[in-house]
Amino acid sequence: MAESGQRALVAVNVLGKVKTIAQIAALLLMLYQEPDPAAADLHRWASVLLYMAAVLTLYSMVVYLRAGIAAAARAPGEGD
Repeated sequence: MAESGQRALVAVNVLGKVKTIAQIAALLLMLYQEPDPAAADLHRWASVLLYMAAVLTLYSMVVYLRAGIAAAARAPGEGD
């Protein structure tokens, strides 16, 4: 689609930004290695954020696929 000049038809979703923030926060919390009881809670939060990022990844994939299929259907004959 990018090659056919239809890149603008599939807009960037804000959920991709949220997903990236969740991934970065999860990795930072997972790398935190302080030997105290609160660190276990941080690692639990990191797991929650990582699972949230995974769900957002799958959801954004569906959003982009739907937009891409709709854009491809509107432009018949291109790519033949």
